[in-house]
Amino acid sequence: MRIESGDNTVESFSNAKDVLSPDGTLVLSFATGRNFATDRLYKSVAKAFGVEPAAYFTRYWVNGVLLVEGQGRTTIIPELFNAGPELQAKQHVILATDHWQNRSIPTSILVVSALCLLAAWALLRRLGLARGMTNSFSYHFFLLGAGFLLLETKA
Repeated sequence: MRIESGDNTVESFSNAKDVLSPDGTLVLSFATGRNFATDRLYKSVAKAFGVEPAAYFTRYWVNGVLLVEGQGRTTIIPELFNAGPELQAKQHVILATDHWQNRSIPTSILVVSALCLLAAWALLRRLGLARGMTNSFSYHFFLLGAGFLLLETKA
């Protein structure tokens, strides 16, 4: 099963637990290093499974973390650095959930976006390029852009 980066929530890990067979093992590998993202992932998996997962720092060129849950949790991987005690000691970690507090766009972002669009339009008008743009529409470039957006969002 592949869990995308935007789906690293307590609910998605709980769904993964539901489809995991009783003797199955869930192994999660992230290149997050030693920061808040690692703490959040560790605590989110712990909340979903009801028990702390086995955790290891990979010590490769990017400090990655490997989380093991399920039947393989008790298996020790001697080649990797045990990160369990360090991650268990973290307090006041904000869990990643599917229940967002704020679903609206902040007013400051809307104002800055509007100012940027206005400045771009003014620059194009001053350079005399805005006149030809308003009357022509290129389906070719529209479809290229739409295809790129679909590819980037993995739709």
